[in-house]
Amino acid sequence: MAKGRRVVEIEVDGERWLVAKRGTTWDFTWLTGPNNGYGFSWG
Repeated sequence: MAKGRRVVEIEVDGERWLVAKRGTTWDFTWLTGPNNGYGFSWG
């Protein structure tokens, strides 16, 4: 893991997400479900 970047995988309502924090920005990517591979950033 690169310095300043944290990555976790979580499950919400049966769908898995990859969540990465870089500085003040959060990146979210669906790993399962109808939006598989779709992602967005917030922050």
